[in-house]
Amino acid sequence: MEKNAKPFLDLYGHDPPIVSPDYVKLDQIKEAFRYAWNSYKRLCWGHDLLNPSTGKCEDTLHGGLTIVDSLTSLILMNLTEEYKEARNFVETKFSLKGTWTPFEFIIRYLASFESAYQLTNDTLYLEKAQLCMDLVFDLIDNNGNFYDVFTITNRDGEMKTTRNYGETTLALIGTLQLEFLTMTAITKNTSYVGKAFLAYRRLFSMYSKSGFIYDLNEYKPDGFIKIGEESDSFYEYILKTYFLSGGISYELFNRHLMFMDDVRKNLVNIQGNMDIYYIGTNLKGIRFPHASHLSAFLPGMITMGTIIANSHARDDFELATNLVEGYVKTANLMKTGLLPEEFEYKYGNRTKKYVECSNANYHLRPEVIESIYYLWKMTGDEKYREYNWEFFKKINTTCRMENGFSPISDVDGNYSYIGNMESYFFSETLKYLFLTFSDSSYMPMTEWIFNTEGHPFKKWNDLQRRDYRDFML
Repeated sequence: MEKNAKPFLDLYGHDPPIVSPDYVKLDQIKEAFRYAWNSYKRLCWGHDLLNPSTGKCEDTLHGGLTIVDSLTSLILMNLTEEYKEARNFVETKFSLKGTWTPFEFIIRYLASFESAYQLTNDTLYLEKAQLCMDLVFDLIDNNGNFYDVFTITNRDGEMKTTRNYGETTLALIGTLQLEFLTMTAITKNTSYVGKAFLAYRRLFSMYSKSGFIYDLNEYKPDGFIKIGEESDSFYEYILKTYFLSGGISYELFNRHLMFMDDVRKNLVNIQGNMDIYYIGTNLKGIRFPHASHLSAFLPGMITMGTIIANSHARDDFELATNLVEGYVKTANLMKTGLLPEEFEYKYGNRTKKYVECSNANYHLRPEVIESIYYLWKMTGDEKYREYNWEFFKKINTTCRMENGFSPISDVDGNYSYIGNMESYFFSETLKYLFLTFSDSSYMPMTEWIFNTEGHPFKKWNDLQRRDYRDFML
């Protein structure tokens, strides 16, 4: 029996699949990663992002974001030379100065350093993780609130947070729990796990009967429901925090079950002509056929939640598979074979297509690829590898250009190259593609939980579960 087989069996009620790596495809994915990396290195080394279409560089915190966000992919892909370059930058050049959103800072910088430390035991990354945590920890008030813009100053290497202003969102206050619990695990400082649950305690008390959160400040019985920008990772982190902490807080899993009940009742739609399942939107009970690529992470999350303790596990798994099939069908209706940023489903007898793009961009996003990975990880079904291989080929032919990989303006027509090669292309898109063709026992679901930026965190061990239990919900 494989090392992770019994924990998987105990959690999900069946043995994990046993699938060998596909080295030919792994090599092609690594080649694409190196191509993107070398383009960034040649044109924008040390800057945050490269715009491949212009060859220009972009900075927010001037912290080498692409380098930092790529660390865990470099480690998992065993790209040793590129990893040495990245580590050397972190050791000798890394600094921060500028204005950005703490949401992205936490999931990209803090999380990458924490994860790199757990993967390598290199204390350089623990030092940088502590630096990042110190810059955001005091932003969070006693209700778990903070705001979506902050400024870091840097005088002679001394970095300080000087301003935090703007708006607050569900995703902002609910996408730090994995990172804060992991910081407690690697430092034994319980102030982080304590602060992680401030927003949960307040919101779960306010919305004790609802899986959806409609307002951050007061209870509202209904409102606009959209699983996407500004809310998606809030719901993702509830379930993942349950898993990361070893399942010691049933309240977290119960919140996931409440969320899934609301999803089934309010957001799951079917385009009957094409037999496409999708996640739409809802305003006070009225459903709208508007969907987004960002919501395509949901089938992967649903798959993770199909544990023995879930009385709806079979139905949830069927929903996850149907949703992935729907996203794949939708992508295949596009001329490029890629999923657009936003799209709407049409009904009735039509001479035109049943899917129309409301935003036809493709921004190198990972969400549908991520969900396909989780279904492959759960089942070992070869068709999921085939789906992700098709997405890789389309990205490699459509988005690849002289200066790296570029977002495109139109997945269903004549397109142009637009925008930046975002760091999540390295940390998520290429990583989940790589993992899909790795040995199925690599990075087992029973031992590692990926944050919303694709950085893996170790599940709490027995000692950590015992020591930090009293800080949980």
